[in-house]
Amino acid sequence: KEADNYRSKAGDSIHYTVTVTNNGDVDLNLESANDTLAGNIAGNFSGVLAAGGSENYEYDYTVVAGDPDPLLNTAEFHYSITDLPNDITDSASAEVDLGPDYEVSIDKVDTLDPIMEGEWTDYVITVTNTGIKPLTKVRLSDSMPGAFSFMSSSAQAAVDNGDLVWNLGTMKPGDIVEVTVRARANKFGEHLNVAEVDAVELEQPSLADEPTVVERVGAANIKVTKVDDVDPAEVGDTVTYTIKVENTGDVKLTNVRVSDTLPPELAYKSSDVALTQNSVDALEASFGDLEVGDSKTFKVVTTAQTTGRVKNVVTATADEAADTAEEPTVIIDAIVDPPTPPEPPFPPTGFPVYLWWLAALSILATGTGLEVSSRRRKDRE
Repeated sequence: KEADNYRSKAGDSIHYTVTVTNNGDVDLNLESANDTLAGNIAGNFSGVLAAGGSENYEYDYTVVAGDPDPLLNTAEFHYSITDLPNDITDSASAEVDLGPDYEVSIDKVDTLDPIMEGEWTDYVITVTNTGIKPLTKVRLSDSMPGAFSFMSSSAQAAVDNGDLVWNLGTMKPGDIVEVTVRARANKFGEHLNVAEVDAVELEQPSLADEPTVVERVGAANIKVTKVDDVDPAEVGDTVTYTIKVENTGDVKLTNVRVSDTLPPELAYKSSDVALTQNSVDALEASFGDLEVGDSKTFKVVTTAQTTGRVKNVVTATADEAADTAEEPTVIIDAIVDPPTPPEPPFPPTGFPVYLWWLAALSILATGTGLEVSSRRRKDRE
């Protein structure tokens, strides 16, 4: 089934052609033929359709107000074969869109969202004449927000009251015009970017299909910190560094890597993440993408080799940002504790202490007695 016009409106006439063909090798007996718009059309076809034969029927239909959109018209045929129970059935449809005389659609998409401050993005604006008659003096406008600065467009643009304007001329039914606008983001935030289209024949001054695009623009920032657990450390001590990398910006960071350059005074022992050696002989950990506010923490275990004040530098990089931090550590010679002095030989091991005290008191008493006796003898004389 075919229609001569697949786009129409109330009052228009559509010419339909219904064709039936016997593709088999036996004759077919017509049982019924019905059309959703014309009704019973069996009388317009032969009672027997010979093998390989074909017949058609043509009629006109006038579209009326209230017809469904799209207007679907289906023809269905039933045939039989003599002395056989077969039901040979087939159907075909033609669909006609019932649109207004004048209609336009507009679509706008961005190629990068979100973007960082200072970056640019392309906006692709598509205008389509979805009506059934031409549109004249078609005018496309784009109200670029103040947070963006216009860079270029695929078609020459004029400026009218701060809006970008393109004169698209006449658009026939089904015509599509695409304009690409490149703009640079200058300010963080969410911003509306509205595009509108107008034409002489449109009842309203502008029609838009998905007229707004919300852009999230911001700054990328990465922060890395490094802290040691021992300071000062002695030669031979284990010194563990805790390294933390954070996304402190407003956009996702991609391809995040952290490299740790160990000084010669420190020897690498282990880490709780997989490390590789990069082109500058630094140990490197990879973390992929890091969402806004997310962080990664890992440890690097080292051994103090020689004395000195060393700087252990760590660098965090992403495709969008980088940061460096260092943690100074003082390494000193190992402190050797002085030997413990031996215990004095007095009192001898095993001799009770209280007996020593008794002996000392006895000697003291004896000495005192001798002195008193001597004084008395001198007094008598």
